[in-house]
Amino acid sequence: MTKEELVSLIEDGSDIVFEVNDKSFTILTWTEGGISIAEGYKPETEKKYKIATDLVSEYIIDGTNTLASFANDVRIVEYS
Repeated sequence: MTKEELVSLIEDGSDIVFEVNDKSFTILTWTEGGISIAEGYKPETEKKYKIATDLVSEYIIDGTNTLASFANDVRIVEYS
């Protein structure tokens, strides 16, 4: 999946669960304050973004790389 495809899925979805680098993440597009993303069972990793492009370009997955750099490795588990 490309970065652009990932952004499109976020913009068109409401709840997204995906895996990358053996970790699970949840994106919720309907939360107050913006689009929420967090690693599963780690609320301290939650960040909120106003637009999907910023989320993909800025959210850090492994401490140094953005979600965008892992776009090809994203495996969607649940999408609504």
